[in-house]
Amino acid sequence: MEKKKAKMPARRPRNLGVDAGESMMEPLKVLKRAKAEFNNAKNEKDYSNIIRTLQDTNKSDLPDINALIGQCYIRMGAHDRAVHSFTDAAAKAEKEPEHYNWCGYCYQKMNNSDEALAHYTKAIELGRTNGEYYYNRATVKKEMNNYKEAIEDFEQAIKHMENRSNPDSKQQDIIYQAYYSKGICLRQLEFLDESIHDLKKAVDLKPEEPSAHNNLGMSYFKAGEFEESTNEYTKAIHNIKTENKNYEFEPEIRKQIAVFCNNRGLSFYHQHRYEEAKSDFDEAINLERDDAIYYFNRGNNSYDQSLLLRNIEDREEDAKRLYEEAHDDYDRAIELKPSDPRFYHSKGLAFEGTNDENDFDAAIENFQKATEIDDKFFGAEVHLGNMYHKNDEFQKALKSYRKFLDNYSTHEDVYVSRGLVYQDMGNHQFAIKDFDCAIKLNPKYSDAYYHRGVSKLKSRRYNEAIEDLTRALEEKTKDNYGIYDALGCCYQAQKDYDLAFRYMDEAITKDPNNVQFLMNRAQCHFELGHDEDTEKQISHFTASIEDLETALGIDELDPKVLYKLGLSYYAFKKYKRCIKTLKRSLKCLQVINNSGAHTITYESDIYYHIGIAYSNLERFEESIYPLARAIELIPSDIRYIHERAKSYQMIEEHSAAIEDFDSVIHKSPNNANAYFRRAFSHKALKNFPQAADDFETAKAKDPTNQKLVVNYKKLKGITCIVLCRPGEEPVFK
Repeated sequence: MEKKKAKMPARRPRNLGVDAGESMMEPLKVLKRAKAEFNNAKNEKDYSNIIRTLQDTNKSDLPDINALIGQCYIRMGAHDRAVHSFTDAAAKAEKEPEHYNWCGYCYQKMNNSDEALAHYTKAIELGRTNGEYYYNRATVKKEMNNYKEAIEDFEQAIKHMENRSNPDSKQQDIIYQAYYSKGICLRQLEFLDESIHDLKKAVDLKPEEPSAHNNLGMSYFKAGEFEESTNEYTKAIHNIKTENKNYEFEPEIRKQIAVFCNNRGLSFYHQHRYEEAKSDFDEAINLERDDAIYYFNRGNNSYDQSLLLRNIEDREEDAKRLYEEAHDDYDRAIELKPSDPRFYHSKGLAFEGTNDENDFDAAIENFQKATEIDDKFFGAEVHLGNMYHKNDEFQKALKSYRKFLDNYSTHEDVYVSRGLVYQDMGNHQFAIKDFDCAIKLNPKYSDAYYHRGVSKLKSRRYNEAIEDLTRALEEKTKDNYGIYDALGCCYQAQKDYDLAFRYMDEAITKDPNNVQFLMNRAQCHFELGHDEDTEKQISHFTASIEDLETALGIDELDPKVLYKLGLSYYAFKKYKRCIKTLKRSLKCLQVINNSGAHTITYESDIYYHIGIAYSNLERFEESIYPLARAIELIPSDIRYIHERAKSYQMIEEHSAAIEDFDSVIHKSPNNANAYFRRAFSHKALKNFPQAADDFETAKAKDPTNQKLVVNYKKLKGITCIVLCRPGEEPVFK
């Protein structure tokens, strides 16, 4: 017998927000009631109830039911579920653009830009005159950094919105947002005038909106119109503080005000209004104490102000204080965000800017750190190259410049910087190639012509050098008196002394405290003094000394000036003053040598001239030590060895003299004078056969020199026959 099924109890209706019985009402009535509930809904539970009611009714073909479900999901933040509802709505009403528009909105919220674009585009195809759809698509393109197409869509949005008669508040807001966002896109593409125009429109529509003034200020700032940008930032700060009286207790508002203050501070900074800039950076830091960029900007402001005050009388202490404050801010920025290479870079620039050799290593360390953090931070590579150059680390400098130029080959300044390294290395062929590259990039680059001219001067290509230096004068946009000096040196090399002095005089007239210019003119006088007759010799040697003494008054510790002055005294036969001056030069050189910063190329020549100055005073014993030091520094220079040999001979140290003469003859086998003088030392040691051989060899090597012909019978009691003054030995080939 079949059992009867148990009767199930009736299920109690759920609380749907509308009566359960109404779920069977016609869908339109349910939709109308649900819309009313939607407008009054306050929380997620309310939206969930509306969704359940609509889902029970969703057996009809009404797309608006799906759309309202989608709106509920949006309010709940469930965009993935909302997009399904709007997709269902679109399937039921394929010609209705609004459903595609909302699909696009959901995909945009889900960061699915491709789907968002596709659905906004479909909405536009169905509703071509709806400005909102263009605006929405533009926002996606803006997020994708596709600024050009975003601008086109913003323009369409504005066009269609402004064509409406009496647009409502929502439409007015879209017009404002379109101008505002379009202005930002235009700024990103460097269309600054157009950006300013659109952001002005946005400000006109909503003058109370702080962000509009801030962005207009940013566009003015980027255009270099700093006064206008300052005014807009001021309005932004005023508006946001007026609107939010208790902003100090609202973290998000504090953060926004800090941004505006920082922006205005940067605008003041670029106007060199350092105190006002500092005030703004201070306020930004007080509002947001852990934002590294504000310390960084304040540090840059303090450093630049210190540079301004450094050369102002009675402001040196202020400059020093600001310099230290800058480093404190850089250090704080690094502490807060050690991964930002800009902070190390600016700290390196501050060390570089002192031009103090004691800071070079610190500058290098910070530039290196910047490049370690970001190997694409090529600006630091350039400054690293500059510092290595100043530190005479030429190969490292070349490596840094090469790394930059391998990535940015259109920077003429860096080609010039690298060319100067090659120039200092004496590699003028490579230097000229780099200057060529700079000129190719910028045919009006005066400095490149100047430096190329200097390298051609050093390469003895005097006519080409004159052409370059003349072109440098024609193209110059700033003072560079070195051009006149270099032209003078070219004409000096061609022995056109009238033109040489004309240009050198011009250089010194324009820059009377330039030690190098004075040294070059002194050298020109010195050289001419050797070429002229006795009366004019005195005049030129005197002028040479006057120029060098003037240079010494400018920098009394410059070893090269002292060296050149000593040579002039020597040429003027003022041997005691020569010795005294050259010894001062050596003392100054000792300081440089101890630092290890530079390689000195003329130290051996200083010792040599001290030695032969003593010899000219017939203080031969005192000449031995400086000549020995010259030999230690450059053992291959036979002049040094020959003069010491003669000094040994004059103090009757004949064995030592013979040893030195042997070295001279070994290096210069045709040196008749060395054979002749060695013969006297052999004679003094009673090595008569060797002495005779040397006398005969000397005659054979230089048969036209009657001084080398001697009568052996008359040599008794003669220590030696002097063939020339100390320092005037001829060169034998």
